[in-house]
Amino acid sequence: MPNSEGKKRPFGQVKTTQKRRRKSEYTKMNAAGVEPMKGSDSTQEEKYRKLVQNIPCAVYSAYPGKAGPTTFMSNKWKDLTGYSPDELYQNPEAWVGCIHRDDREHTVNTYSQACRDRMAYNLEYRVVHKDTGQLRYVRDQGHLSKDEKGAVVSVDGIVTDITELKELENELKTYRDHLEELVKERTAELTKAHELLKLEDQERKKAEEALREQRDRAQQYLDAAAVMFVALDGKGNVTLVNKRGCELLGRDETEIVDKNWFNNFLPESIREEVKAVFLELIAGNIEPVEYYENAILFNDGSQKVIAWHNTVLKDRSGNIIGVLSSGQDITERKKAEQALRESEERLKILFESAPDAIYLIDPEGRFMDGNRAVMELIGFAKDEVIRKSLAEIGLLSDGQLSKAKANLKKVATGEHSGSNEYTLKRKDGSYVSVEVRIFPVRIGGKLLTLGIARNITEHKRTEKELLEHQAKLKSLASQLSLTEERERHRLATDLHDQISQSLVISKIKLDQLRKSSTSDEFNEPLEDVCNCLGRIIDDTRTLTFDLSYPILYELGFEAAVAEWLTDQIQEKHEIKTEFVDDGHQKPLDDDIRVLLFRNVRELLINVVKHAQANKIIVSIRKVKDNICVSVEDDGVGFDPVEVTSMATKRAEFGLFSIRERLEQLGGLIKIDSEMGRGSKITMTAPLKNEDEADEV
Repeated sequence: MPNSEGKKRPFGQVKTTQKRRRKSEYTKMNAAGVEPMKGSDSTQEEKYRKLVQNIPCAVYSAYPGKAGPTTFMSNKWKDLTGYSPDELYQNPEAWVGCIHRDDREHTVNTYSQACRDRMAYNLEYRVVHKDTGQLRYVRDQGHLSKDEKGAVVSVDGIVTDITELKELENELKTYRDHLEELVKERTAELTKAHELLKLEDQERKKAEEALREQRDRAQQYLDAAAVMFVALDGKGNVTLVNKRGCELLGRDETEIVDKNWFNNFLPESIREEVKAVFLELIAGNIEPVEYYENAILFNDGSQKVIAWHNTVLKDRSGNIIGVLSSGQDITERKKAEQALRESEERLKILFESAPDAIYLIDPEGRFMDGNRAVMELIGFAKDEVIRKSLAEIGLLSDGQLSKAKANLKKVATGEHSGSNEYTLKRKDGSYVSVEVRIFPVRIGGKLLTLGIARNITEHKRTEKELLEHQAKLKSLASQLSLTEERERHRLATDLHDQISQSLVISKIKLDQLRKSSTSDEFNEPLEDVCNCLGRIIDDTRTLTFDLSYPILYELGFEAAVAEWLTDQIQEKHEIKTEFVDDGHQKPLDDDIRVLLFRNVRELLINVVKHAQANKIIVSIRKVKDNICVSVEDDGVGFDPVEVTSMATKRAEFGLFSIRERLEQLGGLIKIDSEMGRGSKITMTAPLKNEDEADEV
């Protein structure tokens, strides 16, 4: 088929070109109201799609040339010809087949010449409905869209049904011819005989009446038209206006007829320019312009944009005596086109200015488009990645590439992949971490994937440093706790072995001295001193036990827990207790033994303070290579989530501290509690290696 330069292009190549350029075709056809650019709001897009489909003209876009494939055609074409848009897409020759055979050669030649000349065109021809055979007159107006280099990339236009206008013109011509014939007949009769003058006068009156009737009928036809009609004489005065014209001007016919069109009904900004062109036309100095757009003034001073189709009026001598113009109100269409352009510009600015990387991927996984942030993120120029797959670009490792493809398949089937993290290899070989979210979108009827990627490299680095610091803090806290326990044990040992022993010996000697004394004067003071020493010895023993429970080191973890449970809980607070031990050997490292004992004590004290329990059960058992210690009560219970949250807000440690200390030594804690149903807290920690236990 011929292209814009008249050269041949294989049909298969045209189809390939059509697919490749489908997106650019859509974005260029603003006048046709086709699909908006990427990222457009779906509601706005649907609004303009409906606008195109509902206007009373067929809107199209095609590749230049006689058999250039049609890339878009609105549904109005099927009403005119019976051919659906899909039939035009599949058969580039279908358009030619719609044209009446008598109009076909002229129409195709004129259109092809316009494509070769790269000029706009305005054609009138007849089309034949493929099902009914009905003939319709259409006006086909289009222009050629060019890319930045000036190459023609598409032909965009509209096809308007002018059948009624043509029929009206033909009927008016018939009436005019008929009148001329009548006048000839009457003139011939007048020359024959004077006696027929009276009869001729009567016939003339009949003819005038018929003429008035015909004019009135023509006016009725004009008033029924959906477009405005205005006739101007050689001075620019209005000689005729139809009902639609009165509506668009907001005036009665009497306020329009005989008024100068330019001085009264055009905006001042264009008045002189349009009037000058009109006078040049009437003088015969310029060729008439068949199609033109300009604004007119409504009665309230507002403006409406009208698309004019102009025909010059001539007398019998061929002299131009006026202009007949039909105009269609395209104000809303112009506003819609302007709004669309502004919307696309805003979206483009938002798209390119977004700090996050935004991109589109087609169903085959090829990169379609991306904003500036994408190119900055990966270090490639846009032309280096367009139409290339993720594997070809080399951004992802094999493992992450498989993950990305799986997520793309999920989106294609309507599933949500959620947020995913990837490590991208930039063009310069450096790596960045990104968080990616992908969504399905439809553009031009094709399902694409919209991706939003955020650079989290700095966040990941900070997160890693934070985790390292947390680990160090946990380790330091654990070491501090164990160091504290060792120091407490050392102090307790010193108190027991030195101070307590010295106090006990001192008391014994004073008791002996008091018993050997025969003086009542010394016995009473000595007894007071002995009693005071006894209280000091008791306080020292209590302090020793508080600092470090000696039974824990002398008899082991199980015995220490059992005795502390009985002495400190059951006897002091009168709460029933039960101690359960499975009897298995459970060798523990000193650090874990001390930590578990302190945790059990802390848990039991919490039960006494808060649980309002009547009974406490402590069980110790061996589970594989671990020791499990559980503290269970029948108290009021609590909400673990709420307690943990409140403790964090109040900077309290409690269960959080127990968890941290256990995890540092390889253990864990499980909390099972409900309001009104008591609680059970289970701690698990590793036992000492059996070989190490045997050596000990």
